[in-house]
Amino acid sequence: MAFGLVAFSTFSNAANSAPVLGGLELWLDSGIGVEAAPGDAAKAGDLVSRWLDQSGNNRHFSQASSSNRPVFQDDSVNGSAALSFNGENQWLQGPSIPSLGSSSLTIFAVLTGEDSTSEQDQEQAIFADVGWSGAVLQRSTYVDGTLTFYSNWTPGNVPSASVSTAPGSLPNSGFSASIVSAIKDLNTLATVSVDSLFDATDTSGVVLLPYTGGTTYIGAHFEPLGAGATSDYTGYHGSIAELLVYSTALNESDFAATNHYLQEKYGLTAIPEPTVWSLMLAGFAIFGFRQLRVRAPSPN
Repeated sequence: MAFGLVAFSTFSNAANSAPVLGGLELWLDSGIGVEAAPGDAAKAGDLVSRWLDQSGNNRHFSQASSSNRPVFQDDSVNGSAALSFNGENQWLQGPSIPSLGSSSLTIFAVLTGEDSTSEQDQEQAIFADVGWSGAVLQRSTYVDGTLTFYSNWTPGNVPSASVSTAPGSLPNSGFSASIVSAIKDLNTLATVSVDSLFDATDTSGVVLLPYTGGTTYIGAHFEPLGAGATSDYTGYHGSIAELLVYSTALNESDFAATNHYLQEKYGLTAIPEPTVWSLMLAGFAIFGFRQLRVRAPSPN
């Protein structure tokens, strides 16, 4: 693979135009398509009944129960809108995305995290396809907070069903607006990052394999860990501004373009993604992926 500088364009939030559309399965943007009731755009403080998919696939997320709806905030992520989840009983549910389980995938989310120091050993789901046996991108409040991607979890295959960033990358004490991402290159590698810094990669676990998908969730899921688990708690505690899910492992330039789009849109500090990516891949080529792998503690 050849590396070089990537020329970025300026992406317009008003136009709501993502830089990479190939393989885009789900796109939720809190700046557009958030409803308090069908056809009724949410205002600050409203409970959210539906979050409309902007990918063109009509995979809208909803919550029928008013007591379980997240709250719409119009300026909670660097002045941009977001959905606030209380970490207790608020989530949205969506349809199955059949292509995800059998393919590679990429997930991006822009979010903040509330103080969870009193919520130790939790598995706070950002996006879930079924749950741990399917695929979950989550904030884990073990060892001062990590970003963890799970897939194909069963009680017998921990920790090979997960890959996690370094402790403190998503602090339990809370964190400001961040871009989190996960890439699963089917049967090849899985990697997770916070603000485009690739902190962990796995090349051998069951996390790389196909899985059986189903109902999708934002802010929680409801698949139990089983007997002996320390916690089945999955409620996200923080705000989610945007979510993009692809049924492909984005290449270097597409990942960088999408990351830059989100940085610019939410006023986040720019990081030279192509340079970071190139250096990391060069290190992988020399030293091997396995030496850079970092795992979260077992959830059970």
